[in-house]
Amino acid sequence: MASLARLTGAGLVALATLSSATPTPNNAFRPSHDAARRNAYDIFNAIHSAMRQWGSSLNHNGMSSFVVTIPPGVLLHHGTRQPQGPKGPEWLAFEVEHAELLAHPRPAHTPSLLFDQQPEQQQQQPISSQHQPPKPTTDDSHGYLFSYLTTSPIPLLYLDGTSAGSTDMGTLDTQDILLRLSPNSSIWDEYPRAFDLCDIVTPWGLQGILRMEAGFEVIKCDFAQEMEMVSGKGMRRPEVDGGLESEVDVDGGRKGWMFGLVRAVGQRFGGVGAGGVRVDWGSMVSAWFWEGLDLRGSGGLPRLVGVGGKELRAIRGRVEEVVRERTGGKGTGGNNVGAVDWQGVVDMVVSRYADRLRYMAEGVHDAETMRIELNGALNTHIDYSIQDTETRSEAAIDRCSSFYTLAASPQTLEDGLILTAVETVARDICSTLFEARNLFAEDPAANDTSVARAQQIIQQLMNRLKWTKWKKCPACGLDEVCWAPLWPLGDKESHERPNCRNASMIDKECVSRESNAGPIDGNDGFYH
Repeated sequence: MASLARLTGAGLVALATLSSATPTPNNAFRPSHDAARRNAYDIFNAIHSAMRQWGSSLNHNGMSSFVVTIPPGVLLHHGTRQPQGPKGPEWLAFEVEHAELLAHPRPAHTPSLLFDQQPEQQQQQPISSQHQPPKPTTDDSHGYLFSYLTTSPIPLLYLDGTSAGSTDMGTLDTQDILLRLSPNSSIWDEYPRAFDLCDIVTPWGLQGILRMEAGFEVIKCDFAQEMEMVSGKGMRRPEVDGGLESEVDVDGGRKGWMFGLVRAVGQRFGGVGAGGVRVDWGSMVSAWFWEGLDLRGSGGLPRLVGVGGKELRAIRGRVEEVVRERTGGKGTGGNNVGAVDWQGVVDMVVSRYADRLRYMAEGVHDAETMRIELNGALNTHIDYSIQDTETRSEAAIDRCSSFYTLAASPQTLEDGLILTAVETVARDICSTLFEARNLFAEDPAANDTSVARAQQIIQQLMNRLKWTKWKKCPACGLDEVCWAPLWPLGDKESHERPNCRNASMIDKECVSRESNAGPIDGNDGFYH
């Protein structure tokens, strides 16, 4: 949300200039199954993490878009220091704590970094837009919270990863470099960014953008469309007019104010829930689908900075093409949900193998247990009526690789690419486990050396898979939350090893970020 971007101070980013070359013909640069195979793990993980706070926080640089629909009957919230509801474009939160944080006026004596209005450049009117951001109010004692109920399906373009994170690490690449074709935008240009995105997607039949930071949010282009205000309330500083002094610390800040948000967001690590967002999985358009793109450069975070202008325009053109196909360009949404629930397919693969792989890699210490675990994972796919062992293994790997995709019937180009990626990942899992099993099947006297070798093979597989489930905290206390990087807060330690933290620990994190404000460049402890 625009105001959360101000929680960490101002900073600028200079990204590579786009090529001025003319667009290539449609058939010259297209998605390919070779690219889907090469980038299979990234595609698989993008689907697994889509619309989930946990995976999208850890894999924060998204490279993909999806057509999504918010159905009727969903509550969304808007926090502001303005006394009236906005007309749009503006932000809506799924979690009320997310909006409340922005509805709270700035506490007395609190440093201005957390609650000040946008930098001057953020107040500028964007080109081609007739709208302007709201004028700042000078009243620090009031804030306002408005709640809206959706009355009809609201079609949106969802950008995966932590796409609302105002960083120069790549979280904004799909917005600034791909959609806006504006790589030199300031990371803090939230209002120009919102207006530009609305100018882009509304002709396609969409009503806004869905993004994520510490909570999921909607950039709603027109608040008069498909929703009604159901409540509005004023809010005051806790110490004003009888506010509880216990809510205010010695520096004038609100105790536990960020903990409340993190706790609410943590309840949605696995998704928004209650059918709040319907994803059309067959509408996925991803830079991972395209041949010849160097998205990782030297092997770091995925970025679009090295992609040429004509390639970017081709990908952007495919996004538009897919959106128009799914919505009919009329913004109706909700009627074109893809035939294959790819996240459901991916979830079945992860749920079957994640705990088994970790146990075999870390918890098994003898050959007999390893043999039992490997057979338990693979016997389902082995046809023991086949006498030749090599033929039997090959047939079993084929059966294992397609076990969860047998019912998948691709309806779109993207469906086919996703199928290729999912089966590529499944084949790697199956063939690796059979490789480990052969250490024991061919040697009844297998010993600790065989166990160590099997664990090495499985650990290498886990390193390729990079499933975020393996980073989840053990059960936290009732007064704690599992702490992973949530824009605008985070550190390297919690990215590598998420951990349980209580309110006082998270408050200290907020104070630390407040007192050390500056650009988020990946070297200050945020993310990795």
